[in-house]
Amino acid sequence: ITWMVLAGIRAYKFFGSANYRAYAKNNFDRMYKRAQVYPEGMLRWCEGKEGTNSCINGPAIVAACYLFEMLGDSAYLDKAIATYDGQRAHLFVPTSGRVYDSGQWNGNTFKVGNEWSSTYNQGTMLGAAVKLWRITGDDRYLKDARNIYQWSYLNLADRTSRIINVCQTIDGDLCGFKGIFMRYARLYAEECDAPEVLDWIARNAF
Repeated sequence: ITWMVLAGIRAYKFFGSANYRAYAKNNFDRMYKRAQVYPEGMLRWCEGKEGTNSCINGPAIVAACYLFEMLGDSAYLDKAIATYDGQRAHLFVPTSGRVYDSGQWNGNTFKVGNEWSSTYNQGTMLGAAVKLWRITGDDRYLKDARNIYQWSYLNLADRTSRIINVCQTIDGDLCGFKGIFMRYARLYAEECDAPEVLDWIARNAF
């Protein structure tokens, strides 16, 4: 749903049709109303299945930031910040930049269930940090973005060539994960003045 929201936002930016803007807003609002059932802003990953996932929280933060920019409604920025804070507290290691996959609440206690770090989750958390830094100017987000990129560069790529060597499948969801990471690595490079990242993206693309 959130990827559809992001597609609607981009379509509105390109074509200016109010329909695309309405699709993005309405789908996000309905998704958020169903998903925001946990403390600290974190989102339930699926109705009928408890737990929260980085693959839900990250794209939702990015989408909320774009909706704030598009609509000028501070409620979306509040949602982005709250979701980021929950994600950062429970599925992120700020000192290193590593993003965990998923976890679950048991009363007031949160437990990480899967410590796997994917290009998808590193990428969307990177995008979330960059967007919030650009909107708020809070350097905490910029520091997070730098750590996320650096952890990914050091741990998800070959040590010699620095070419990403995880999520290597020929079918299934993993095929698109590296592309998602590169989308937000490009955003990081451009917004945070990191041209060396563009060189790294080019090497990976080749």
